[in-house]
Amino acid sequence: MGSLEFGDGSHLIFDLTATHLPLLGRIVEQSQDDCWARVLRKILEFAFNRNIENVAEQIPLSMKGLINKVRAGREKDENRRRGLEKDFGRIKDNMFRVRGSFTTKPNATPNEIRDVLLTYGVVGIYVHMEAKFRTLKEEIYTLNIPQGAVLAKKRHVLIIVSYGMTRDGKIFFLAQNTWGKTWGVGGYGRIIVAETCPIFYVDGLLK
Repeated sequence: MGSLEFGDGSHLIFDLTATHLPLLGRIVEQSQDDCWARVLRKILEFAFNRNIENVAEQIPLSMKGLINKVRAGREKDENRRRGLEKDFGRIKDNMFRVRGSFTTKPNATPNEIRDVLLTYGVVGIYVHMEAKFRTLKEEIYTLNIPQGAVLAKKRHVLIIVSYGMTRDGKIFFLAQNTWGKTWGVGGYGRIIVAETCPIFYVDGLLK
């Protein structure tokens, strides 16, 4: 995505897909209400593998069992700090656990989101499931969530992989969706956070 020409004067400044394409390049298309599990898996997978330069040594996480863990966590408390465990491995007898410490910021500003992206890597972001978002293509989507607002049930999560600047000096984020390549441009969309929005990220791996 680093070489993408937007055609409107905006440009990318920091792009994790350019440096970690094997980890982030695959666009998935969810088959059920599992965007939460898919986003959490990819964020934790990135945190575990980001410093392993040999792609052959990077280990993908399995989706098995994670959906139920995520749903249970959401029902208890979506904004608390927690570690999510995940078993992974291709061979049943050769599996081990990875635990990540997830932090949630309910009212993150654009500058705070940028700093988290630079420090910790990919970031999960909550968005409204409104018509403009569903039909997003080349244009920039403006996410307008008033500080302290409670999101409606129709919400969705994406992964922020890059940030850039518009022609008039506004920060925008490039986010990867789980709706296949027909959404946005090849599965990616540009988002401007008008004020604040909820985000979550892995701030460290737990032993």
